[in-house]
Amino acid sequence: YCPHHRVEKLTLFCDTCDELICRDCVIKAHQTHKYDFTSNIIDREKELIKYKIEEVKSKQVDLSQ
Repeated sequence: YCPHHRVEKLTLFCDTCDELICRDCVIKAHQTHKYDFTSNIIDREKELIKYKIEEVKSKQVDLSQ
């Protein structure tokens, strides 16, 4: 839960501040910042990690030849 708005869950991530925030934080302190729902960020980061793993595997194969 949000340390500033104790009944609100931390469902967003502020890219500008690099911190988890709640919807009340968006309205009060992060209006002009870049933010997204944590669920979207998790999905995006999972895909990036999968891509990086495949990239490393490919380089590993090249090095072993």
